[in-house]
Amino acid sequence: MKAMTEDQQKIFDSETLGLEAVSLNPAADFIESMGFKFARYIQLANYRGDDAELEVYEDGQGKKIVKLCVIQRTYSEGDLFHHSCFAPPDLLPRLASDNAAL
Repeated sequence: MKAMTEDQQKIFDSETLGLEAVSLNPAADFIESMGFKFARYIQLANYRGDDAELEVYEDGQGKKIVKLCVIQRTYSEGDLFHHSCFAPPDLLPRLASDNAAL
């Protein structure tokens, strides 16, 4: 998400540090079936009026999965939703398998 405040950018960077970004939207149930628990929800907004939601899942062993949903406000098309996921590289094939089942 572009044009975040400096404080929001720091939050985003700290939550996604060391994680790889992919265009996936795995289900919360699937993430939890991998041994992760929902840890926190963070709501962000940028200067253009777009909103973002971060859902952070942790496994208790230092690994983290972060789901990102950006809601882009447009006049012509209404609200557009952009989903992505940040995860350790070794977990990406498993997360992709959940998206393949959709």
